[in-house]
Amino acid sequence: MTPELDALARQSLLLSAVPDDAAGEILRDSHVVNFDRGQTIFIQGERARAIYIVAEGWVKLYRVAPSGAEAVVGVFTRGRSFGEAVAFRKDVYPVSAEAVTKCRLIRIDADTFLRGIRSSPEIAVAVL
Repeated sequence: MTPELDALARQSLLLSAVPDDAAGEILRDSHVVNFDRGQTIFIQGERARAIYIVAEGWVKLYRVAPSGAEAVVGVFTRGRSFGEAVAFRKDVYPVSAEAVTKCRLIRIDADTFLRGIRSSPEIAVAVL
């Protein structure tokens, strides 16, 4: 990950209050993933294994009703994180995520973040 992306991740709401050394440990195991416009990032009902921070582009979160209708529940742009609430609980994603534009995302493994919380409880307080 480049220094610019590292700085962006540290400024995100998810990591902005996390102590620098702990944020560094979490980001050390993260990686950048690229998605083309219209590509699925994850689908509703899939096991939540990651948290994402948008580095470039736009991502929409949407829910598909039993009737097949799609309802957009959120749009995320540069510096915004998504997926953390369900990833921390090791639950399933209640929505799907799709790249609205070509996107570059920082993918943080949920288990890595949870290990950080267990070893440094101040991370949990910072995230709250």
